[in-house]
Amino acid sequence: MADRTSFVVGDATQLEFESRFDAATLVHVGMNIPDKSAFFAAVADQLAPGARLGIYDLMATGDPNGLSYPLPFASDASGAWVASPDAYVASLVAAGFDVAEPIDRTQLALEATAAASAAGPPPVSLATLMGPDFDAMFANIGAALRGGLLAPVQIIATR
Repeated sequence: MADRTSFVVGDATQLEFESRFDAATLVHVGMNIPDKSAFFAAVADQLAPGARLGIYDLMATGDPNGLSYPLPFASDASGAWVASPDAYVASLVAAGFDVAEPIDRTQLALEATAAASAAGPPPVSLATLMGPDFDAMFANIGAALRGGLLAPVQIIATR
């Protein structure tokens, strides 16, 4: 698919492409973006009318002050900007999107995590990338999911 795809490394809050896109995804990124309203407005400016934005992020479903760190997306609270699904929807609507009902994917994530744990770690895995805090990160994210503080949520928005 190299002839149909490209990857750009840059600041997600500084979107300036010459052409408009028919679709975009945001996967486990939003928790690291403090100003979601400004971000979604910038995304809307880059999408063609009728384009879809698929979001799959960890969102606050409880009090984020109860989170234990490190987490896979932040070493401490200073780098975490989790928001509720309602906050995402409000920011998306303000940016001009039509938004489908958010879907909580916690059960899917817990099942996938249990299956991966049962299979045992592959020789090269996410643990290799995440480094020595991997065990603590995933223990903390598991506790946040089971405790109702965070949930992986899917949102589809149309420009």
